[in-house]
Amino acid sequence: MTTSAPSKWELVKEIAKDLCLKNNGGITIDDVKIKFEELYPLKTSSDVGDDIRMMTINSQSRLSHLRIYGKSSTKSKLRNPNIKNSINEYPRISDPKNARDVLFYLEDHKIFEIYEPSKHGVWQIMLNVNEINSISKC
Repeated sequence: MTTSAPSKWELVKEIAKDLCLKNNGGITIDDVKIKFEELYPLKTSSDVGDDIRMMTINSQSRLSHLRIYGKSSTKSKLRNPNIKNSINEYPRISDPKNARDVLFYLEDHKIFEIYEPSKHGVWQIMLNVNEINSISKC
């Protein structure tokens, strides 16, 4: 049995979680990028920020990276048009058990921390009236 190597976003996720624990909370994208470059010098770090935003439950820009249901603009198509109007379509509720619901962005402090629903609330991705993905607190 062969085990596949973790994807890049999974490496970034582990670094972010580890740094949050070591820093007693907040991290920046630069913190994660520096550690990523230290641990994986042969891998490109240019998209570490994109990976961080994809894992941040309250980041509007995560919708560009997690086009789960709708479209990111009126020119984009549904990723999976077969789920339109199905019971599996909307909303997508944040859940720490989901591998990509990891971080929460504290805008006032410009830092990320580990997502905790009891502290940060529950967030959802759903379509707005123009059938464009949006993110909001439930």
